[in-house]
Parts: sequence; structure tokens; C-alpha cells
Amino acid sequence: MEGPTAHDAHVRFEQVRMQYDARVVLDGLTCGFPRGRISVLLGGSGSGKSTLLRLIGGLIRPVSGRIYVGETDVTKASEADL
Repeated sequence: MEGPTAHDAHVRFEQVRMQYDARVVLDGLTCGFPRGRISVLLGGSGSGKSTLLRLIGGLIRPVSGRIYVGETDVTKASEADL
């Protein structure tokens, strides 16, 4: 049995770029997190862990790319839909 693919993921990042002023935090991030599995984010201070979580929750919007939670594109969803 093979593992889940990016298209099976419940949370999906597609070519996401995020920056604060001139500081690029994420550039071209493509990855997925499957439903029902525990995923761990590891990295040093300032590496983008909290930014990733804020993006998933729709608290901030990326400069470019798409983020899906289920079938919802949170990069285009309204505050009411989020």
C-alpha cells in the first residue's frame, strides 16, 4: 500500500510565496498534510513555522500561490467563509 499523495492531502500548499516586507519566509512551497495523521513542523526561529499555521487558518494571505483546506481555497475565501 502506498502513502498519501499531495492530492490526497487535507491541507495543501501549491507554490506558496510569503514575505514580510523584503524578508522572504516561504518561496515556492508545495506540500500536503493528510487528514487523520500527525504532522510535525520543525525549524529554527524565524524559519516560517508560525507563518505556515497562520496561512492555513487564513489569518494572513500569501503573496502568491494557493492553499487548500479540504476543497476550500483559503487564499480566496472571504472572512465569513473562513
